Amino acid sequence: MGSKVRYRSGSWNGLRWTGTPYLKTNPIYTYEFVSNETDVFYTFDIQDRSVPSKVVLSSSGDVLRLEWKDSTQTWRRFPTTPLDRCEIYDVCGSYASCNINKSPDVCECLKGFTPKSPGEGKIPDLTEGCVRRAPLHCNHSNGFLKHREVKLPNTSHSWVDNNISLAECEKLCLSNCTCTAFANSDVREGGTGCLLWFSDLLDIRNLATNGQDLYVRVAASELGTDKKRVIIIVTCVVSAMGVLVLGWIIFIMCKRKLRIQGKTDSSRDINDNNEESKSDDMELLIYDLNTIVKATDDFADKNKLGEGGFGPVYKGTLMGGQEIAIKRLSKCSGQGIDEFKNEVILIAKLQHRNLVRLLGCCTQRDERMLIYEYMPNKSLDYFIFGLMIF
Repeated sequence: MGSKVRYRSGSWNGLRWTGTPYLKTNPIYTYEFVSNETDVFYTFDIQDRSVPSKVVLSSSGDVLRLEWKDSTQTWRRFPTTPLDRCEIYDVCGSYASCNINKSPDVCECLKGFTPKSPGEGKIPDLTEGCVRRAPLHCNHSNGFLKHREVKLPNTSHSWVDNNISLAECEKLCLSNCTCTAFANSDVREGGTGCLLWFSDLLDIRNLATNGQDLYVRVAASELGTDKKRVIIIVTCVVSAMGVLVLGWIIFIMCKRKLRIQGKTDSSRDINDNNEESKSDDMELLIYDLNTIVKATDDFADKNKLGEGGFGPVYKGTLMGGQEIAIKRLSKCSGQGIDEFKNEVILIAKLQHRNLVRLLGCCTQRDERMLIYEYMPNKSLDYFIFGLMIF
C-alpha cells in the first residue's frame, strides 16, 4: 500500500470526527480527544478491561477492531473502516461529493462546478473530479454556497481559529484570494470557531445525520442560480394557483348566473302566462314575497287553513284589508315550474263568478304560491243565491 491514503475520519468538531457520524457513547468502547497548546491526541479503550481486544490493520488497508468472545472461543469483529464505498478516500475527486444513496453513480459535483471529464455519451466521468463553471476573480464579488450535512473536506491545507464567529470566518475567507471554503470548527453550542481551506476540496461526502455545513467559494454569477430557480418555481406555483382560483371564481359566477337566470325565466314564464290571461280580460297579479309574509304573519300556524297533497294553505290579510287564501307549494312535492305554470294557466282560464277567484301568484326565491280570493266556510248556494227569506 505504501503511503497511499486509504481512509480519513475527518476533522474533530467537538463531538465526533466529521466522517464518522455513527460514533457515539456505547457500553463497549470509550473515546477521548485532547487538543491543547502542547498535545493533540485521540484515545479509545474498551470499557471492560478483562475482555481481550485488539486493533488490526489488514493487508488491504482496512482497520479491524476485534474483541475476544470466550463462549465461542473466537474473535468478534466490530464495524470497521471503510464501511461503504463513500468512505474510501477521495473516491470522487476534487470539488465533488459522494452520496451513497445514489448508488451506483455515487459521485456528484458541488453546486457551481461541472465534471472535469465529459465522459462517453450522456454519462459524465466524475472519477477525475469537478472544476468551476465560472472562474474566481480576486475581489469581493465572490460569494459562498452552503452545503448541508456533509463530511468536511481534507484539512491538510487548512487553518483553524477556535475563538472567532462564523461571520468573522466568512470575512477572513473572502479577504484571502486563495481561500476556497470555510466552516465552523466546533458544532457545540450552535457552532463556534473557524476552519478555512486553501486548496482543492477533497474527500467530501453527504451524510444522513450528524453532518456539518460547508460554505464553498464560487463566482458571483453562480450565487443567483438557486435564487433564480426558487423564483421560477414560486412563479409557476403562484401562476398555477392563480389560474385555479380564477377558474373557481368563474365557475361560481357562472353557476350563480345560471341560478339567477333560472329564477328570472321562471318569473318570465309566469309573467308571460299573465299576459295571456290579460288578453282574455283576466288580470293576474305578481305578488311580492314580503307582502305575502306580512299578510300571513310569516306563515303563522294560526293562519293555516289546512294542507293538501301539494302543500299548506294559509289565510292572509293584505294592507288594504282584503282577505286572501295562499296555497304554498311544498318544495318536496315534486311539482316543477312547468307543472306550476300549467296550473296557473288552467285556473286562469276557468275563472267564473261561481268559483273561488285566482288573484295572482308569487315565484320569488324559488317559492311557488297561488293567491286566491278568500271564501268563508259557508255553503256554495249562499254565495250564489244570497240570503233566502221564507
